[in-house]
Amino acid sequence: MINTRIAYIEPNSMAKISTAMTLIGSIIALVISIIAMILLVSSVPQLKSYASNNVSLFVILGIIIGLLITLIMNYILTYLNALLYNYLLKYFTGIQVELTPHNEIKEIDIIPTLSINIIISAIWFIIIGIILFLTFSVVLSALSHVTSVFGNLNLATITTSSLVVVTLVVLIALIFLGIILVITMFIFNFYARRNPLKLDITENNGLELKSIDVMSYVMSIGLTTLTIQLIRTLINIMVGGSMEVALLSIVNTIAICLIFAAAVPYIYNFIASKFGGLKFDIEPSSNMIQEYPVTDNLTESDIQQ
Repeated sequence: MINTRIAYIEPNSMAKISTAMTLIGSIIALVISIIAMILLVSSVPQLKSYASNNVSLFVILGIIIGLLITLIMNYILTYLNALLYNYLLKYFTGIQVELTPHNEIKEIDIIPTLSINIIISAIWFIIIGIILFLTFSVVLSALSHVTSVFGNLNLATITTSSLVVVTLVVLIALIFLGIILVITMFIFNFYARRNPLKLDITENNGLELKSIDVMSYVMSIGLTTLTIQLIRTLINIMVGGSMEVALLSIVNTIAICLIFAAAVPYIYNFIASKFGGLKFDIEPSSNMIQEYPVTDNLTESDIQQ
C-alpha cells in the first residue's frame, strides 16, 4: 500500500549528486570512445594520417569546454527542478511510494507522480517555447529591417502561426512524455513488487540516501529499462531489418542495459560515500493521512468515534 510521500528534496544535494554522476559518466564514455577510436585507427592505416592532421588542441579544448558547459547546465537545471518540486508540493501531492520498514520501495503511486512530473516538464517546455518564440520574432523582425527579402512578409501572421506551432509541439511532447512515464512506472511496479528497490537511508539533518543496493537496482530499475528498450528494439525490427541484425540488437540492448543498471548504483554509492548522498524528507502519504488521521490533539472519545 502506498504509505510514503516525498515531502522535500534538498536542491544542493540533488544537483551535486546529479552533476557528479554526469561527470563520471561523461569521463567513462569519453574513455570508451577514445579506446574505440584508437582501435579503429590502428586497424585502418589510412586513418592515422587523417587523425594526426585533424585531431588538434582545439578539438580537445572543445571537448573540455563542452563538458564544463554540460556540467554547469546540469547543476543549474537539477537545482531548479528540486526547487520547483518543493514549491509545487503546496498545491500537488508529489511523489508517493510504498516504503517498507526495511527501506524498500515496492511501488510508485502513478497518478500523483505522473502529475508532478508533467507539471514540472510543462513549465520547462513553456519557458523554452517562449524563448524560441521571442528569438524567432526578434530575428525575423531584424531581418525585415535589414533586407527587403523579408520586407513583404506579414510578421503578425507569421508570429501567430509560430505561436500555434510551438503550442502544438509542447502539447504533443507532454502527451508523449506522459505515456512514456505511465508505461515506465507500470513496468517498475511489476518488477519492484517482486524485487523491491533496497535503499540505505540514514538520519542526517533530515534523511540521507547513503547507498543503493546494486542487485535490487538491477532487478527493478534495470529490468524496467531493459523492458522498455527491448520494446523499442522490437518495434524497430518490425519496421524493417534482417534477423541477424535483430538478434544482434537484442543482445546489445540486454548487455548495455544490464551494465548501465549495475554501474549507476555503484557510481552513486561512490559519490555518496565521498561527498554525501541525496538529502530529503518524507511524510505519510495522502491516503495514509485520510485512513489514519493524526490523533495527538483528539480526546479518547473522539478517537473511539
